[in-house]
Amino acid sequence: MEPSADRVFPAGMDEIGRISATLVGALREAHAMAQAGDYGPEFSELVKHAREMSELLTEAIDNAAHELDPRVRDFAQTLAASIERMERAVIGDAEH
Repeated sequence: MEPSADRVFPAGMDEIGRISATLVGALREAHAMAQAGDYGPEFSELVKHAREMSELLTEAIDNAAHELDPRVRDFAQTLAASIERMERAVIGDAEH
């Protein structure tokens, strides 16, 4: 007996996948800028965008929580921690 499509690919996973891909792309770009020491306005905008995407990701996970592997939430929390570090860099740069 094969599992149903909903068990293999729970509802909401396509949205979670799209949001995750966009979020990871923004974080990669922001990380590259941070590595280059570029903490200017573009970096700040990328971090802001990443925060917004992180909030959307958390919301999508919450909406599908009963159907998801707990590692999906762990992944989102790891990304949120990366954003927090970058936000501190933005705040630190603005203070100097």
